[in-house]
Amino acid sequence: MLASIGLLVLGCGQSDPGGEASVVSSTTTTAPDAADDQDRVGEGDELVDGTHQVTVDSADAAAGTVRVDAVEVLEGTEAVLAYLADTDGAQLEGPQVYVRDRVDSLEEVPVDPDGTFAVIFAPSCCEPQDLGWHGFTDLAANHFPDVWGNSPPFRAVIDNGRITSLVQIYVP
Repeated sequence: MLASIGLLVLGCGQSDPGGEASVVSSTTTTAPDAADDQDRVGEGDELVDGTHQVTVDSADAAAGTVRVDAVEVLEGTEAVLAYLADTDGAQLEGPQVYVRDRVDSLEEVPVDPDGTFAVIFAPSCCEPQDLGWHGFTDLAANHFPDVWGNSPPFRAVIDNGRITSLVQIYVP
């Protein structure tokens, strides 16, 4: 059974500064279906090239790596059903959004330090601010103080085995 890592409310239909789609609304399901899982996770639950939803455990500026945990951000009926399954029948309270841990282990992935590393600082603002790699690692070292959300999920883009973009998913 997969462990839950938190309940979130998603909203705000704006895109991230890197030009990638980061529109998440309360009427759109952001989780991949089972057929998409093959494209998102490689053998041994390893993250492969593509776009993933993750939480960030740590970032190492000197090594140029980030340690991430693959998650699913679910909404609506999918969120309710996943939460019921993960909690042996407990009801999902509040907004119908659930962040589900996808794998049991963390993965350390190299980054492109010239990529986009953006976070959201205020609940009234949907637009993530790009901090650059070193600014991002400073925040990650302190578990993202002053960043909106508790253990916020990010949209990670992996290209040629390296993370080229980590943009926080808006959480009001």
